[in-house]
Amino acid sequence: MIHARTHEPPLCPLTLAARPSRFLFLSILICCTITLASNTFASSIHIVSSASDVTTAMLTAQPGDVLVWTDGTYNDQAIGFYGANGTAEHPITLRAQTPGGVILTGNSKISIGGEYLIVSGFELSGPPTSTLSYSVQFREDSSNLARHCRLSNTRINNHDGPSGHKWIQIYGSNNRVDHCSFENKTKISQTMVIWLSGLASGEIPNHRIDHNAFLGHTSGGGANDWETIRIGTSSTVDVDAHCVISDNYFYQCDGELETISNKSNFNRYLRNTLEDCQGQLSLRHGNNCHVEGNFFSGTGDSYESGVRIHGKNHVVINNYFQNLGGTNGRGSIVLGEGQLNASSSGYVPVENAVVAFNTIVNCKVAFEIGYGIGSKDRTVPPSDSIFANNAVYGSLNDLIRYRDPAADDLTYQGNIMYHTSGSSALVQDKTISFASDEIDFVDPQLVFDSTANYYRPDSSTSPVLDAALGSYVQSDVDLTGRLRPWSSKDVGAEEISGAYTASPHAPRMASDVGVSWGTNAGPAPTDIPVGISGNIPELDASGLFNLATTGYAYAQSLGSTSGNGSITYSIVQGNLPPGLTLASDGEIFGHPSQAGVYPLTVQATDSDGDFDQHQLTLYVQDPQSSNHVQLTVNSITASSDDGNTPAESQDDSYNTRWAADGLGQWIEYALNAPAIMTKAKIAWHDGDLRQAYFTIQTSMDAIYWTTVLPNQTSSGTSSSMGSYYFDPIAAQYIRVIGHGNSLTTSTNTQISIVEFEVWGEDQFNQQTVAITGDSYIQGGSSAATNFGSSDYMVVKLQTSENYYRKSLVQADLPFASIAGTVTSAMLNLKVRQLNDPATHGLYAIDSNWLASTVNWNNQPTPSYLIASQSIPDAGQWTVWNITGHTAKQLATDTTLASVSCLIDSHTHNSFSRYHTSEASNSADRPSIDLNTNSSTILPATTRVYYETEFTPLTPWLIETNSSASSGYGVTATSTASSPPSDGHLVFPFSLTQAGTVKIWLRSLCPTGSSNSVWIRIPQNDGTFVAKHLPINSSWNWDDWTTLSLGAGNYTLEIAHRESNTQLDRVLITTDTSFQP
Repeated sequence: MIHARTHEPPLCPLTLAARPSRFLFLSILICCTITLASNTFASSIHIVSSASDVTTAMLTAQPGDVLVWTDGTYNDQAIGFYGANGTAEHPITLRAQTPGGVILTGNSKISIGGEYLIVSGFELSGPPTSTLSYSVQFREDSSNLARHCRLSNTRINNHDGPSGHKWIQIYGSNNRVDHCSFENKTKISQTMVIWLSGLASGEIPNHRIDHNAFLGHTSGGGANDWETIRIGTSSTVDVDAHCVISDNYFYQCDGELETISNKSNFNRYLRNTLEDCQGQLSLRHGNNCHVEGNFFSGTGDSYESGVRIHGKNHVVINNYFQNLGGTNGRGSIVLGEGQLNASSSGYVPVENAVVAFNTIVNCKVAFEIGYGIGSKDRTVPPSDSIFANNAVYGSLNDLIRYRDPAADDLTYQGNIMYHTSGSSALVQDKTISFASDEIDFVDPQLVFDSTANYYRPDSSTSPVLDAALGSYVQSDVDLTGRLRPWSSKDVGAEEISGAYTASPHAPRMASDVGVSWGTNAGPAPTDIPVGISGNIPELDASGLFNLATTGYAYAQSLGSTSGNGSITYSIVQGNLPPGLTLASDGEIFGHPSQAGVYPLTVQATDSDGDFDQHQLTLYVQDPQSSNHVQLTVNSITASSDDGNTPAESQDDSYNTRWAADGLGQWIEYALNAPAIMTKAKIAWHDGDLRQAYFTIQTSMDAIYWTTVLPNQTSSGTSSSMGSYYFDPIAAQYIRVIGHGNSLTTSTNTQISIVEFEVWGEDQFNQQTVAITGDSYIQGGSSAATNFGSSDYMVVKLQTSENYYRKSLVQADLPFASIAGTVTSAMLNLKVRQLNDPATHGLYAIDSNWLASTVNWNNQPTPSYLIASQSIPDAGQWTVWNITGHTAKQLATDTTLASVSCLIDSHTHNSFSRYHTSEASNSADRPSIDLNTNSSTILPATTRVYYETEFTPLTPWLIETNSSASSGYGVTATSTASSPPSDGHLVFPFSLTQAGTVKIWLRSLCPTGSSNSVWIRIPQNDGTFVAKHLPINSSWNWDDWTTLSLGAGNYTLEIAHRESNTQLDRVLITTDTSFQP
């Protein structure tokens, strides 16, 4: 079937657009960056329903593509998901049409081989008829291993063939298995194996296994090779694997003694639950492993166990053990006996182990020391190890069992241990006495908490409270993630202070993890690419900005809202402007070289041959040259040089140059102060003999860089200066990165610049504004306390107000010293302490508070969320973009504006500190970098576009939309029958002379109950009015109003009125005849 449509939009008159405000240029630049990222890797949908379909699709798959397998039951599918690679930002995904909707039976199996590939939503079910070597493997073959690949939200159930096999085999590096369920393994061989061979020199495995449910593994009757997870083998024990096994739930995994078998170095086992498992977490081979935050819960069965240790420098801390009935090498914590000069497959003696802050309740043996003595020449006892601050309660066998009485080189400190039969049941098979600061034999008073489902210390009378001794850097947090104090920690796995947080870190039941469907359905992963599916392509050019400027970078994309498989785009009539190219994925890009009007017809064709056509017109204008000057470079640095120094690239001589060998070498030019950069001029060494390959980046601070011209190529025909235009951007630094040249060989990877210039507009002001007030506030008993004189601020989210802390900062911004429009405002806060990974939110607040009097009780109310970000380590800076908030304050107050913000944590129990204005080192104090301009902002015939997603958003939600101008829009998530006081989208602009402006909104409003917003300009009349938008199933421009305004600073504010109203862009223009 041939499907064709034609569309003719109204023609735009050719308009010479003068430069908008620099703040607006920043917004436009960010928009273009996202458009490039989104559409250069625009996802194509490949509909598949067989292994052969997957093979065919991968022949043409590109980064970002999604292969969607149609729901149904399929037999004997040997799926090879390889042949193409994704990228970190744009993986290639193979997913079920509906999670759990694709059931693979018989001899089905999956191979994942390549880089950045994701498999999600499948079920491999029922016993195969033949013996398989794997159910899922992370490699194509032994020479092509997987790297950065992922298996997610997939169930493997009863998938053992006649002889059994390893279900999951992980090769390569940086792979992940998450939110999967592995159920009813009944035959020999491991559920999951991580292989550590076949890696490149220096390559670290670094795999992650998290949020999976392992449910049922039949006992192997004492045989080997029945582990649930094994990392490495006895031949790879020296590999530093750095794998993380975290947040998994193991239930009745009874295959053998070693439920989890560690056979490599530097692995971490965090927040897992092993319930009713006839096995243990065995550190069988390897050194330097970390076991923390795990629950081991049994039924009293003699095969149940906790942790067994062999090797050096292991840490077992903050774990909880309950009702484990094992002995004879199956105690709660076992330090095994070692062999003298042990081989790789032998028993390495335990040295320098730390067993601390664990809680052990009603287990047969708490500590088993020297197990295995005499067997297989094991004669070396554990040594140089410590048991510290453990809380133990027992009523069965003796608490400490010395299998080797010669184990004398062990230290005990701060432990509280109790047996209902008295102190005679403390130690078995060794005559030893303990001082009270080693083991205090006293009832720890542990009380069963039915909500938490484990024993916890009595919060008022337990002797474990504040009783810990010594300093252990590994004990900053407890079992549930609470931060422990600097001193006077509680003994055992839990720091009892504060209310129970209701959800311990480790999963407590199958429904906390695993797949998102069926019995015990867990939470679905939220980051699996979905793609879009449809039938006939609907070409959408409504988001394409059709005005370009000669010499300047242009990148806009066509889109389609439907169609089967991948969509390709072509021109069937007319021609693009010289210098522009239409890629098959719909992106129009390049540097137009000739002004004019270019009508053309474009076509979108899907994999079935169906197509849609659209007529459009592109306009190319010549740039205005006002205020365009060569900018003065203050300093030059480079990654290296070959004797031709960086300074020689700007010495007005064509006889000198800078040069460096190696891909990725760079040279950086710094101005005295920020300016608006618009182009670089470069004369290349041997520019008439070879092409140079390079990228240009800019930065305000030489830390965070924006790529303005990626992957460029010089002409190769001239040694004179060539111009490289990019969209105007505020910056102080510009960098050129070399990617080799057209004559590059293994010995010639040179980048060499004879002369360099940067051009733009220097009417730009920058100043650093000091913070005039800062403090933190704390709830509970400290609610009335002021901390304004402290040299640090604290941020911690805690259910109990006693430990809940927020921070506030304030700065006065004298309007007279700014004398222009804010182009950017960046709040800089230096991290003083970070005890656990955390995400903080920055909120706008009024400035009606003082640092000397603010407290929890009188704290200002946040009006909207400005931004959120992950917090870096101590000593690093967090940089917050408060441009919109600052511009709004300045436009409101023309005498003195105070900008205030509140910092709150979005992560439970993470403790963070920032330096304040009272910091002893002035270099650590917070500040605001304020950038403004003073040139004409909106002269005649100027059009300025804003992206709605680059403003304070709450309660607006950023959502991806392939037909939105940048790939993103915002959606109102609540309804307001009257204008709300917060949650405003803010768009600042300025007029230096009186004039008329017209304001347009681009919206998508599918129903009559989701098609309106509140809108106002506070400096005009300040009154919100309801704006009803057209009902439309695609993006549509609609004008709000035309206003006559005097010279001055203004903000356009949009607030939510009806839920599900969607906005993409805002246009403010002085060209009242223009229709977007």
